[in-house]
Amino acid sequence: MLYDPLRKACFAITIFMVISFSIHSHAQSSQPTLTPELQQKLLSPFGEKAVLESWDEEKQLWPINVDSEVVGWGFQTQHQANIPAYSGKPINTLLAMDKQGVIKTSWVLSHHEPILLVGIPEKKL
Repeated sequence: MLYDPLRKACFAITIFMVISFSIHSHAQSSQPTLTPELQQKLLSPFGEKAVLESWDEEKQLWPINVDSEVVGWGFQTQHQANIPAYSGKPINTLLAMDKQGVIKTSWVLSHHEPILLVGIPEKKL
């Protein structure tokens, strides 16, 4: 009889560890990294003084500041909403948006479109 409670305790500890590891791994990987080229794409519409601030974990975006004032935000669409494309799979786009909600620039980071199989090159798409 002692075996059964011990087995249950081991099972509970194992589940707890798996869940903890999953949450920890997700938290660690939730902040996207940007190449210098992509950082420049986000900042260029806001002028030479624009600065990309630290990733805001709660809002899942980067504030964009000019002279210590927020003038816009940079984000990846996958962190805000999964926008399905023709294939049904989401497209991940890097966007910069100003405070009025105007999209200042966009850059497709990943997509999985079957139309590429029929001969339309990715650059043309």
